[in-house]
Amino acid sequence: MSYPTKYTQNHSSRVLMLLLALIACGVAALQRESSPLEPLGMDLTMAPQELTPQAVTSTDPLVPALDGAAERVSMTAPEPVPTGAPEPATAPESRERLLYSFTFREESARGVLESSGTLVLLLDHRDEEERTMEASVRGLTLHDSEADLSALTTEVSGASVTFGLDRNGALKDLAVAEGASPAAIQLWKQILGRWQVSSNDSDAKGWMAWEATEIGKARCRYRRNGTTLERRLVGYTNYTDPEHMPGSMSTGKATITADDLPITIDGTEDIRRTRMIRSKSSMVYTYKRVSRVALGSAAP
Repeated sequence: MSYPTKYTQNHSSRVLMLLLALIACGVAALQRESSPLEPLGMDLTMAPQELTPQAVTSTDPLVPALDGAAERVSMTAPEPVPTGAPEPATAPESRERLLYSFTFREESARGVLESSGTLVLLLDHRDEEERTMEASVRGLTLHDSEADLSALTTEVSGASVTFGLDRNGALKDLAVAEGASPAAIQLWKQILGRWQVSSNDSDAKGWMAWEATEIGKARCRYRRNGTTLERRLVGYTNYTDPEHMPGSMSTGKATITADDLPITIDGTEDIRRTRMIRSKSSMVYTYKRVSRVALGSAAP
């Protein structure tokens, strides 16, 4: 069987063109395999520049961050969370020194007794259950219209005593040096006994308390009025001096400002030691806190 010549020529042309196309594809594939990075060269060299943010030289806080990079660079590392004991700067001081100026004036049939000075108290906070204190007196002056008290002044000025405060602030466990005279012990009890303030920590408007002084055990009624406390002396029991028995009667009133300890105290007290009129006496006393500093701090 034979085909026309024109058909044979057309068929040969199509075969030839297909063969040339296959050859061209093969050449193109060989070129790509011989230099594979050439078509991607532009992209690879530009990538670092596109991913690296431009430096922000302006200090204006309104300059926007570039892709968040500027914010990350300017952030400081977070401070470590403190562990263990607190820093010394924030830890409470274990000891404090408090100074109070005080005055007493007592009038009786025996005469007038006046005393004044500066009460120095060292407060120790290390015992969480109770506060312990050491007391001394600077610049003590004693004046009695009927007696010479120079020896007593010297004895008290050159000594110190220790005592505790219960959780309500009342004086307890007064310790005086062995060999102290009865007059010195009585003076310490007088000075510290009127300084103590039995102030509870609640918001109660009133409460009762027992407080020890040189006379005996005082029964006191407290009333709160804003930031001020009023202390009323109801009477004494357990008298230390037999002279007060059996018909003693005592009344008194004090106005007090305080934080955890007294700040100011202004008080009066009337005492009748026996049923005799001539046994009556009256007392006026004041305290004013002039300094409270932690030990180790600069002195006032």
